[in-house]
Amino acid sequence: MKRKPFIYLIAAICLCSCESKINQTNTKEIFEAFPKHGFLSKAPASKWEESAISGNGTIGMLIPGDVHKDRIVLSHEKLFMPEYEPLKAPNLGSRLDDIRTLIFQGKEKEASMVAVEEGKKIGIVDDFVWTNPHIPACQLEFQAIKPIKNEKYARTVNYETGEVAVNYGTESEVITRKAFVSRKDNVAVFHIKSPTGSKLNYTFLLNQLPQLEAEDDEEVFDPTAFTSLNISAEDHYLSYQTTFKKEWEGSLKSYSVLSKIINKNGSVKLKGNSIEVTNADEILVLSAIKLSYDKAEGNQKEALKNKLDALEPSYDKLLSPHAKIHGEMFNRFSLELGENKSIYLTSNELLASSSFESTNPDLIVQALKAGRYNVISSTGATPPALQGIWGGTWRPAWSGDFTLNGNVPSVIALGLNTNYQELTDAYLNMLDSMMDDFKYNARAMYGLDGIYVPSRASEFGSVFHYAEYFPHLYWYAGTAWAAHFHYDKWLYTMDEQYLKDKALPFMLKAYDFLSQILYKTGEGDYMFIPSYSPEIGPLDKHPVAINATMDVAAMKQLLRNLITLAKQGYIPKESIEEYEGILEALPEYAIDNNGELKEWIWDGYENNNDHRHASHLYPLYDGMDPEFKDDKALQEAARKAIEARMVYRRDNNGGVMAFGLVQLGMASAHLKDTALAKECVNWLVNSYWTPGFVSYHDPESIFNMDISGGLPAVVSYMLLQSTLDEIELLPALPKDWPNGKVKGLPARGGFVVDMEWKEGKPFKVSITSKAGRSTKIKFGDQVIPFQGEIGESHQINF
Repeated sequence: MKRKPFIYLIAAICLCSCESKINQTNTKEIFEAFPKHGFLSKAPASKWEESAISGNGTIGMLIPGDVHKDRIVLSHEKLFMPEYEPLKAPNLGSRLDDIRTLIFQGKEKEASMVAVEEGKKIGIVDDFVWTNPHIPACQLEFQAIKPIKNEKYARTVNYETGEVAVNYGTESEVITRKAFVSRKDNVAVFHIKSPTGSKLNYTFLLNQLPQLEAEDDEEVFDPTAFTSLNISAEDHYLSYQTTFKKEWEGSLKSYSVLSKIINKNGSVKLKGNSIEVTNADEILVLSAIKLSYDKAEGNQKEALKNKLDALEPSYDKLLSPHAKIHGEMFNRFSLELGENKSIYLTSNELLASSSFESTNPDLIVQALKAGRYNVISSTGATPPALQGIWGGTWRPAWSGDFTLNGNVPSVIALGLNTNYQELTDAYLNMLDSMMDDFKYNARAMYGLDGIYVPSRASEFGSVFHYAEYFPHLYWYAGTAWAAHFHYDKWLYTMDEQYLKDKALPFMLKAYDFLSQILYKTGEGDYMFIPSYSPEIGPLDKHPVAINATMDVAAMKQLLRNLITLAKQGYIPKESIEEYEGILEALPEYAIDNNGELKEWIWDGYENNNDHRHASHLYPLYDGMDPEFKDDKALQEAARKAIEARMVYRRDNNGGVMAFGLVQLGMASAHLKDTALAKECVNWLVNSYWTPGFVSYHDPESIFNMDISGGLPAVVSYMLLQSTLDEIELLPALPKDWPNGKVKGLPARGGFVVDMEWKEGKPFKVSITSKAGRSTKIKFGDQVIPFQGEIGESHQINF
């Protein structure tokens, strides 16, 4: 009997030893657990741009992932600080004859100054009228009161669930932090727990981002000059409210953030404006944001409190419905390029494993996954802005706005192409919400009917952003480009009601303006004068010019689309003669003395190829302009134009403004120039990604979403191209992508294609029809007629 305690002691020691081994095994798995879709990094962000991101399209979380003292920057898609009040439009219509006369006389600078002079008459005195900046809401700061040892570290993002996780500690003591933004409940969810049973001790505070320090010649930005701030803590809640000092009718007046701190088996103490939690087993933080456009609404604390109190305080139960919604969006499309040999490489290792000269195909796949994740997470009521819905500074590059002359079209390019129509819808709905502004632009600036879509927008669409050498008000292609996306949605979905209710009215309003802004010569020809190719002028000349190829091409595209709809009975057939008359009188595309497609269709203008945009390739962005299809000389001229632009790119590690590579890549794919398309992809995946797999604007610089949407679009066009009459498979497949698999590739006509290829040829092809239309399936010289039944999938054999 006396030996029993000894026996029990041995048993207890054995049990503890087993548990210790189990804990060590489990903790090792924690630090080495790679998400099936996502990434693992062994280091926190070294700067805010390298942070991990999560979002539901409306609310964003930016998480650096530091160990004992960290922050979560909270943001909202519509949080544009009211800094620049909408101004009256400069009256350019009354001076249009003067502008044209000056341009014909070769006085382009003087023609640009007319707009500057008209602006001064109504109070536009600065070099630019800037858009309102997209700013972060606040940051949730948290700090460990009793820090544990930090010998191991891992941070991950799970693309299927939208979760960001940070794990750190030792083999015997681990802290796990997880976060996501719920699509179902529209709240940011943050959870802290120790898998090894350690007690949690933290302080929490909602705080304003620090003021921006001066950089180069810029002034220090002091947020107190623009905002009044109220921060408080009460019971289990942290409250943060900003009221803007500048306001006007319809502007954002204030916003409120409320965080609820929920702990399990711990104690809570208020310490000034912060909350201290001690000896807890788990901590859950729920945060909500409310914007107020009415001063009478005041602080939204009670409304937010009621919202948060109604939620079940369980991380897993909050995650489950969100993950189902988010995961379905993410998994609609997937790409494999052979066997994944990099599955256990960290994000830094994967980036280091690849170079432009020797691109790792696994990095291409990862970048596409990351891009789609980033775009899905930042698509809500609006499409992603320049920085999506995130930000870590009061002064984001180019205000973090919606730059419509290239950036936004790049980020939304994956919408129709990779089965995420919600993105296209968000963009088109945003345009529709600004329709009154667009009508005002056309009427007030030019005295014309219809709509004018500007080059920039933030929370409103009447933005007159221009200067002497950036004459954006003379850029007209944006109106037709927006109309194209409406029409292309119709082609992909075959939704006739949408065509009648949304697409066609927008297209006709665009035509009303553009048909009137054209200049008709005495010989009956039409031309664009003034005209502007985004952010560039002819070599050694002023940017104000004549017949920018982009303006002409976008107008031709709009006219052809309207003619098609008229022939189908959606527009009175009497309109066809008018449309065709203008189309035939527009200038033909031109080729310069170097054999390149000209960026301006006018004698005396030469291409300036040391530039980031490739706007003259517009006829090849989303297909092939009919004039190019039957003209090998134009196709060769376009190819040479791409080559000429690539010289600058090759000399500069891909070059600034990565979305220019998206434009070049899409054009190359439609020319079926596999080598050039592949080169664009290789630059895009090797030069522009953070260790958190967020895309950059320039090589390793400027947090930006453009290529997160643009890169998947380029690859999709290399794998499939379509018209209403034909679906072509693998039109620009590189030889070093011999085997692969893609799921969920949409095609015009209401089709979705799943495809596996081996040795460069389609192996298994499945096509699902959403509209019951017929088409032809093409690979190489092989053409197979196809008739789809609505909702049914059919196998195609080559």
